[in-house]
Amino acid sequence: MRGQQTSSCITKMADIWTKAELYIQVDKIRDKLHLRKAPIDSIALIKNVCVNPYVTTIGFESKSICGMLVKGQQSTYIGLNANHTPAQQNYYCAHEFIHYCYHGDDDLVLVCCDQISPGNMYSEWQANEGAAELLVPYRQFIPAITGLFCGYPDKKFKDLYGLLNELAYRHNVPKTTISNRIDTLAYEICQYTRGVPLDKLEIISAKEQKRRGISVKSYNDILREKYQSENTRRPTKQTQAHSSTVPMGNVPVRELQMPTPEQLKRLRRRKRMTGRIEVT
Repeated sequence: MRGQQTSSCITKMADIWTKAELYIQVDKIRDKLHLRKAPIDSIALIKNVCVNPYVTTIGFESKSICGMLVKGQQSTYIGLNANHTPAQQNYYCAHEFIHYCYHGDDDLVLVCCDQISPGNMYSEWQANEGAAELLVPYRQFIPAITGLFCGYPDKKFKDLYGLLNELAYRHNVPKTTISNRIDTLAYEICQYTRGVPLDKLEIISAKEQKRRGISVKSYNDILREKYQSENTRRPTKQTQAHSSTVPMGNVPVRELQMPTPEQLKRLRRRKRMTGRIEVT
């Protein structure tokens, strides 16, 4: 029977864990199971450490169903959405693994969806944040993301966005996980860029930041600003005076109009004289 490896490294969930306390518990699991290199295969993890595991994919009708967990005394069943990408399945399997570790002893049945019911807000936050920390640990992520954005004013949006895709690929998680990580670790990233060592960072949740009145711009905000600035064209005075514009995507183009009779006469004269037509 499997499952003995996790028993010595899992602390039963307290009534309330802070973000920092949750990270400590996840780090204990990673240490015990020697999970230090990315990417972490959460499906293989389940198969190696859970009690009599069975992991399968299910063709749920909706993509909003992320996965399900059935935890019993003699077996563990995890169903993942067959309509999700492998990276999504890897993340949601880690999500179910956090539920397995901390939410209930035996006879636990959970179906996880995009929409979280009010009664499950804390446990789902813990599973989401715990899965993100398991697969994309802040000690690896923060130096990596700050390195990518170093000198960002001189980098194009497409280059920065491409680097985020590389991070998602490196950790085998969806791009949304990387984007969420940027937001949830914005305060910690800010500390790090100001010279605070990783082991001295104050790790607090968004709720606690709001309570303290802390507001930090994240790299996602910078990406949005870059995208807007690179995709906005200011018309020149000549363009404003002599032509109207219509939107085509994000780039304004000159509106095409039928020539007047007088313009047609001039066009014909120029064609006879030069052999070509010029628009005036």
